[in-house]
Amino acid sequence: MEHAASPHFNFSAFIFALANFILFAGGIFFLMRKKISSFFSQRASTIRKQIEEATRLKEETFQKFEALDARIANIDLEIKAIADSLAKEGQLERDRLIHEGQRLAQKIIEDLALSAESERRKLEQRIKDMIFGRSEELLKAFFNAEENRVVRRQVGENLIATLIKKGDLH
Repeated sequence: MEHAASPHFNFSAFIFALANFILFAGGIFFLMRKKISSFFSQRASTIRKQIEEATRLKEETFQKFEALDARIANIDLEIKAIADSLAKEGQLERDRLIHEGQRLAQKIIEDLALSAESERRKLEQRIKDMIFGRSEELLKAFFNAEENRVVRRQVGENLIATLIKKGDLH
């Protein structure tokens, strides 16, 4: 009799193979249980941390979105506030510049007044010098030095006394 492949199922061989597999898997699990437990514990911890981080990032992003959304909703007010602030600063700067210009103009006027007074005094002194110089020339021409010494002295004293009375000669 030839042994042909039997189409029927061998239950005892199946049970033996199943028992063999269970013993093998149990032995490996027994030997590797600490490493397997540690691996799954670390993996669970890593997944938990990643979930917590993702939740935290999601919440931060949502808060940023809400803040930006609120800011966008109020952008017109913010633009108006900035424009008003710039206008106020511009007005203050304009007022400061006007005040500074007025102060400088007043200083220039005062400096010009001092300069004009100084120039007036110099001119007055030059005129006096010219008058006295010309008077002396006229007197010398008019009076001869030897003949009328007394007359010249009297005219000179009278001229000086007159100038002193007027306040032109100090």
